Amino acid sequence: MIINYLRLAWDALLLRDRAYTEMRESSNAFTRGLILIVLVALVFSIPAVVGKSLERLTSPDPGKIQEVVRQELMAMPWYQQTQAESGRQFQEGFEQGYNAWWQFFGNLIFPNPIISALGIIFNPISLIVGWLIYGLLAFLFARMLGGKGSLGQTFGTTALAVSPQLLGAIAFLPYVAVAGLSTWSIVCNYLALKHTHHLTPGRTFWATVLPYVFQIVLAVLVSALVAFTIVMVVGGGR
Repeated sequence: MIINYLRLAWDALLLRDRAYTEMRESSNAFTRGLILIVLVALVFSIPAVVGKSLERLTSPDPGKIQEVVRQELMAMPWYQQTQAESGRQFQEGFEQGYNAWWQFFGNLIFPNPIISALGIIFNPISLIVGWLIYGLLAFLFARMLGGKGSLGQTFGTTALAVSPQLLGAIAFLPYVAVAGLSTWSIVCNYLALKHTHHLTPGRTFWATVLPYVFQIVLAVLVSALVAFTIVMVVGGGR
């Protein structure tokens, strides 16, 4: 069963029409799409833990780098001058701020197998949420443009757009990453909507990209609204 799902994802990765046709004709396309997404997420998430572990073993000690950077900062003229003017209070504040900064950004800069391990849980969830949002929007736009496919078929075929993530399995090699997967996924979505809704190439293109445009515009509007609200609250409190 798992082999069949991986074979289907591999065919979709290679942009073979039979993968999209098979998913469209499936009587339980939504369920199959959901299972496929979870399997693909695990395929690239588990090797990432191995890769990050190997990177951590071959990387410099973060603690030593943290101490070297601290000593260099403390040797700078601005630090010496400020410490002379403010005394121990500045030194304590600097230590607290520096340690907090390092604790946060150090996890982003240096390989962290624990964060990669959490990806085994959160990567499937994020892919599923993104798939549900995109699939629904793509269905709505495709139907507006004259598409004939059902919502279940749309979810099933657009689930195949995660197939390029299979290449992420190469992450078991330390310091190796694969670029261009997002563009590949867009092409997969184009084929998914083409086979599901039988639109013209032009309309299929718009049905493919409009969900992305909609999400970007919505994110910008929400960000602007939040920023405006904060400004009004802060301004009104003065």
